[in-house]
Amino acid sequence: MSALLLACMGLSAQEYHMKVYNNAFLLYDKGVSAIEEFRFDGTRMNINDENGGQHLNIRDIDSIVFRQESAHIGDTVYITYNGSSVNVVNPFSNSGVEASTNGADVTVNSTMANVPYVVSGSSSNGSLTFNSSNSFYLALSDLSLTSGNTAAINIASPVVVYYG
Repeated sequence: MSALLLACMGLSAQEYHMKVYNNAFLLYDKGVSAIEEFRFDGTRMNINDENGGQHLNIRDIDSIVFRQESAHIGDTVYITYNGSSVNVVNPFSNSGVEASTNGADVTVNSTMANVPYVVSGSSSNGSLTFNSSNSFYLALSDLSLTSGNTAAINIASPVVVYYG
């Protein structure tokens, strides 16, 4: 397995990320160029990267994926705030995820389970509301979001949300 992974690392290091998952939950995500090495010691995956390193229990890992990051991959909803506006990339718009915007306010209505959302950017007058009857994954990536009218983030969901 290590030989296959090392061979994959030879792929254009500046364009690929190594992503480690447990049941679709992202445990680790770094650009391949930032990773010095990773090793398996029988019980853990030890990763040395530009930030020092991380140790993951092998039993918690169900997949390791090398993914090109130069374009949005069609398995994640991306919500990016930019002041008074917001951009939504929604590959599930025909599959049960509806994202509507009004200025920098976003409302997501979803009937799909386990949809990953990555929310980033900044707005001093925006909001994000999730309405879902299913669990979903939410990653906040360098997000600065405030609202003068309501909670900046409102999760109207009766189920567990996984934060990454």
